[in-house]
Amino acid sequence: MLRLDNLQYRYPGGAGLGPLTYDFLPGSVYAIVGPNGAGKSTLFNILAGLLPSQKGIVSVDGTASSARIPLPILGFLPETSLLNPRFTPRQALQFDAAMRGFPLSAAQLMSRLEAFGCHDFADQKITSLSQGMAKRVALAIAFQPTASVLILDEPLNGIDTQTLIQLRERVLEARESGQTLLISSHILSFVDEVTDEILFLSHGCLAARTPTHAGQAEQIYRHLFMRM
Repeated sequence: MLRLDNLQYRYPGGAGLGPLTYDFLPGSVYAIVGPNGAGKSTLFNILAGLLPSQKGIVSVDGTASSARIPLPILGFLPETSLLNPRFTPRQALQFDAAMRGFPLSAAQLMSRLEAFGCHDFADQKITSLSQGMAKRVALAIAFQPTASVLILDEPLNGIDTQTLIQLRERVLEARESGQTLLISSHILSFVDEVTDEILFLSHGCLAARTPTHAGQAEQIYRHLFMRM
């Protein structure tokens, strides 16, 4: 289980995150929804260690850390690519696995490449790839089979229909394997399709939540963020 306890962050201008406290269960998919500036990427960047939390505790399976998820048990897709453009997709996956302490066999590497259709351009430099192809590489890296938690920040940005289908399949497989998934997206139809619960953030705080099967995502969004 991923537990956030009083997680907080403030930018110099005052906006930021929290206080936020929540428990995310294994084998469940959570959507983090809200308008731009609501705190979604701030939350994800803190959990991934890209931003230092100013207050609060993060714990995974009962083990607490300062305020981030340890790299070996985290799969992360940032909103803005962090891929090294000098690497090939094959090298990017190998490097990421080595950093985590889980080197990939040739068969494991090919399986990861094929999961998002990266095998056809596995040895091309990332700098030569289209935006959509590079996004597929980033998704292949994010879906770590050894991770307890997967965090996907706007995974639908820049993908084609084939990748959307593969993404949906990988999300459902990760849920079945017992991983905890946090996904941010502005596409409520996708959220309704693949997640178990929707958390609505407003000004960095939890404003509402609803089970996905309740079919209330758009209604709640309109009520919270579109009232005239």
